[in-house]
Amino acid sequence: MFIVSMKMSRKKIVACITGVVAVVAAVVVLTVSGLGKTAETGERVSNVIKETSDVAAFLKNFGWETSSEPCEMEDVMIPTEFNDVYTQYNEMQKQQGFNLEEYRGECAKRIAYEVTNYPGQEENVRANVLVYDGKVIGGDICSIESDGFIQGFERAEEQDT
Repeated sequence: MFIVSMKMSRKKIVACITGVVAVVAAVVVLTVSGLGKTAETGERVSNVIKETSDVAAFLKNFGWETSSEPCEMEDVMIPTEFNDVYTQYNEMQKQQGFNLEEYRGECAKRIAYEVTNYPGQEENVRANVLVYDGKVIGGDICSIESDGFIQGFERAEEQDT
């Protein structure tokens, strides 16, 4: 049997407590890293999706007004190998805090809503939200017109003017 005794000064005790607090803080930050920020308030919003109405609420946090019901819902396969288009799309996802590389080969649900408040374009704008295992993993705001656009969830500053 071994007995160990130590004498610790107050400095060592404070240093140990500070270290434990730092580790706990790091765990909390890593745990909530799956949350996005709203464009309007900078507050964190949940990316947890339990039902389709949660997708509309998620989009509202970014300032988007949508149709009351989804206009499309379909299963989509995230490819195992990304071509140039998918690589560029994933770069946009990374800029908004998502990364589709983690979901290669997985089947996600794409839930699309009509966006009703896109500045300068009152129709033919969609919000596509990719949901996997009950959480948002990516998506975009886009025009469905032939000369359309695609962007992340954040509203551009010039749109707000």
